[in-house]
Amino acid sequence: PTRAVIIATGARYQRLAISNLDQFEGKGVYYAATDLETRSCSGCDVVVVGGGNSAGQAAIYLSQGGSRVSIVIRRSDLSNSMSKYLIDRIAVDPDIEVLSDTQVRALNGDTHLESVILEHGPSGRRHTKECVSLFCFIGAVPATSWADGTVALDEKGFVLTNRSLPRDAL
Repeated sequence: PTRAVIIATGARYQRLAISNLDQFEGKGVYYAATDLETRSCSGCDVVVVGGGNSAGQAAIYLSQGGSRVSIVIRRSDLSNSMSKYLIDRIAVDPDIEVLSDTQVRALNGDTHLESVILEHGPSGRRHTKECVSLFCFIGAVPATSWADGTVALDEKGFVLTNRSLPRDAL
């Protein structure tokens, strides 16, 4: 009998609603902060968009790799979307700043990302932030539509595992 099954379905990342996003994907806009990206932007300013745990982990990883990190979030703080241990680490890291109530409105550069235009929601004030990379962690849609009815999925389409499985699915 089988005791475990590994399902690697992949996902489609949520994308920022910016007209020239395609121009910079892979040329400064990324959806993961791997060792390759971290080394390529060491010593430089980067922007992480998103307030969840993935964004927090990426910000810490990038900072440890030598980048100065700006976390851009639409909310007023991280407390509703990120684990406290990450919030605490971010708060004491001198190379990470959190820009709350803020959104990315535009991307600038020639062949590679050079800066972003940020807008502070309450004031409407826009400013240019120089950066060599933008890391987007605003969610993903799991590629599991093929599995519907075959394996147990939650309301968002993620595969249910462990204690999340309903008894009738076992």
